[in-house]
Amino acid sequence: MKHLTLIAAISLVALSGCDSAEEIQTPVPESTVTEQSMPDNAVELVAPDSQDPADLIASAIKLGNFKTLTVTPDGDVIGKPINPSLADGWKRVSVSGARVIDGDTVEVKYADGRESDRVRLIGIDAPESKQKFGDVSKSTLEECIGDKPVTITYKEIDKYGRLLGKVFAGSTDCNYRQMVAGSAWHYKQYANGQPNDDADIYADAEKVAQLLNQGLWSDINAQEPWSFRKEN
Repeated sequence: MKHLTLIAAISLVALSGCDSAEEIQTPVPESTVTEQSMPDNAVELVAPDSQDPADLIASAIKLGNFKTLTVTPDGDVIGKPINPSLADGWKRVSVSGARVIDGDTVEVKYADGRESDRVRLIGIDAPESKQKFGDVSKSTLEECIGDKPVTITYKEIDKYGRLLGKVFAGSTDCNYRQMVAGSAWHYKQYANGQPNDDADIYADAEKVAQLLNQGLWSDINAQEPWSFRKEN
């Protein structure tokens, strides 16, 4: 069994959900991808029963389905590191505390006594609280933040008064970690607001989570939160 390694922020984030830098072994999928009718721009992945997920992803990379992943000579899949530096126009602020509202929203407090702010995690859209996986997504974000020092980077404020930004717990990009864990969708409708190369990195993380059936991707009927909001 080969390893699958993804790099997030300045550290490695394991697909199993822990925060430490480590290589993780992924189980052999019970079913394989078979030939079927696909759009012209889709990539067909065909794997024998003996092929593990790392091999499957490596095949996808070689076919050009990913922009930010590469394969080592040993067959490990390596993700492009997220650039921790501030993009043009972005601000960085440390906070004294962060309370998770749901899988893509946190409330932050400031040590100087300023009024708290809500932060909408940019680049992702998590299941709503009343949706399936809503509680799981919230718990995953809570695990990412834990008791670690929290830093927010943001550029804009949305129409609801929320900061649109990234939540770093220590050196871990919690927005990205939600993607890797299968706890959120990549919010492609607003990907142009993401800094640096995040849009491509998050999109590839979503594809990996799908291939490995992580979190919400284990349910083929999982509903996108933007569709859920329209119906409710």
